[in-house]
Amino acid sequence: MVDTIDVRDLSEEDVKKVKAYIASLRVMTPKKKKHLKFDWAGGLAHLKDKHTSVELQHESLNWR
Repeated sequence: MVDTIDVRDLSEEDVKKVKAYIASLRVMTPKKKKHLKFDWAGGLAHLKDKHTSVELQHESLNWR
């Protein structure tokens, strides 16, 4: 629920703050939602003949 505020009751400094806040809301743009990329998929395909997925999983622990 929004309370009604009479701006005439605010100090001059508070009116400036409210105006600055409203101005900042006007220039805000909603951030675009980023989608996940799967360009990494298949990046280790060249290793599938040499290693099993379990071996690669164990090896990945050494990469960290």
